Amino acid sequence: ALAGDIGLDYGRYIFRKNTHSLSFNIGANLNNLGTKVSYFENAEKQFLPSAFSVGSMFTYARSFDSFKLEITPAFQLDRYIFREIDLFEAMFSFEDLIPGLTYKTGMEACFKEEHYSIALRGGFVSEDYSDQNIFYGTAGINFTYKIFCFDYAHIIQKKDMEMANTINVSIGFQKTLN
Repeated sequence: ALAGDIGLDYGRYIFRKNTHSLSFNIGANLNNLGTKVSYFENAEKQFLPSAFSVGSMFTYARSFDSFKLEITPAFQLDRYIFREIDLFEAMFSFEDLIPGLTYKTGMEACFKEEHYSIALRGGFVSEDYSDQNIFYGTAGINFTYKIFCFDYAHIIQKKDMEMANTINVSIGFQKTLN
């Protein structure tokens, strides 16, 4: 099986002064596009579940003597696509459109110095499906030192929900290309 994603991102400064700026970004993504896959030997092949996402964010940045502060509110709308039919027909079918949407909103505050940064994150997710509405919060922290980064995220749900109190941890490398 072979799968890939395709996405677009557009960003623009609304204003930029010596010590502060405000920028706007909007993006769209289509993921898990590809061939059918079989999870077990001799099982029927199926498409991976795909998703169409669109989102936007504003970033207010303020520079101080020894650090930079960035505040970023964001919103994202996802439409999950379980394909038994043509991808574009599934993506843009308006029958039962609202029950298949997931709404995500969040905020990040990031403190940056020359070699490290710390980001605090929080948000809410609302998943609207035909038989249930799921609403939960998220919280997280990121620490980056030079090219090394550590992320911790916590999903805050009711105890009877399947993702209740899930913790995600990742360690990685990042390099910004100029």
